[in-house]
Amino acid sequence: GELIKHRETFVTKQDFQQIKSYGLNAVRLPVGYWIVLGPAAGEPYEGPALEYIDRAVSWAQECGLQVLLDLHGCPGGESGDAPCGRHQRPSGTWQWNSWRFDETWRALEVLARRYCTCKAVTGIQVCNEP
Repeated sequence: GELIKHRETFVTKQDFQQIKSYGLNAVRLPVGYWIVLGPAAGEPYEGPALEYIDRAVSWAQECGLQVLLDLHGCPGGESGDAPCGRHQRPSGTWQWNSWRFDETWRALEVLARRYCTCKAVTGIQVCNEP
């Protein structure tokens, strides 16, 4: 319900048109791993939802913008901080072995294979703020 409405309306083609009108040439698109692979059991995320990445990339291409896909939340989290979707309480409970590297590589591989022929996608950020 609410999450679908948010995903359908939060970013629109008009946003990409406006970005282009400001003279900018690229957008950074943050993507949680759950959008690519779906969430692991017991996690609060919803996905997969690659259709929203597809749509954003298509709009960017139509507007003549480059896209940097940013894996902004890795499986298990790449830190214990909120920007990776894993704000830990109490502080300090996240450990490096919490980061599920194999799943991270799988998410990156899905993105790379899916968008490797898309001229608008000019890069993939391997992870956000490790």
